[in-house]
Amino acid sequence: MLETSPRWDRHVQAALETAYDDLKPVFSVLYYFSVTCSAVYTVGWLNFNLGELPAAPMSFHTVFTIGLTAVAGILFVLMLPMLLIAFGIDRRLNRRIRRLDQTAGTTGKHRLIAMPALPNLPEAAGGTHGQHHHQKP
Repeated sequence: MLETSPRWDRHVQAALETAYDDLKPVFSVLYYFSVTCSAVYTVGWLNFNLGELPAAPMSFHTVFTIGLTAVAGILFVLMLPMLLIAFGIDRRLNRRIRRLDQTAGTTGKHRLIAMPALPNLPEAAGGTHGQHHHQKP
């Protein structure tokens, strides 16, 4: 199997980092919402399993808490597959970006400095196309 070129790896890494940066806000909202639902469900479950429910008719607060706990539990169960998929995507993107970072680090040069000049653009004699300001021609 042929190895990919460093230029291709840079393009792939840039695309992965862009996708990861675009998905971060979505994942953070999903994680925050799931933690909130699980916290509400856990507090309600502990309250009603460890506390005693009154034998008299329930107050509005008790009915509201039971309803909120039930909704939070249902939402958490419905969100669990989405959370697992989001967590898997997050890990795969991070692993792929790290792997590309490691291969870019093995070249011995910074990946931006190692970028060659574009092959289809002619350079003038003594030109500095593709070189950075700290490199000598």
